[in-house]
Amino acid sequence: MLILKILDSHPDGEALTSEIAREVALLDSAAREIFPSPSIEGGIFGAGFVTSPRKGVWRISNAGRQYVRSDNPRGGRATVEAPVPLDVEALRYGREA
Repeated sequence: MLILKILDSHPDGEALTSEIAREVALLDSAAREIFPSPSIEGGIFGAGFVTSPRKGVWRISNAGRQYVRSDNPRGGRATVEAPVPLDVEALRYGREA
């Protein structure tokens, strides 16, 4: 889910894999506390949420954006009462979420 949130935070929904890795490293521990990650059957590529239009680049699909922005993805049971949206920009730049 964190990778989907990162890609969704980019205006074009696309990022270099090196950027994604850096942002995951920066955001991972804080994000796990703030926004629990449900498992995605088949992974983000198998589920059709992310594509790789060219080597070293990942892009979120419309289905991926829809999944990230839904309150209760895939109709599954919510893992927390009211999910707190992850403010990727705030965490990325060290601002309070």
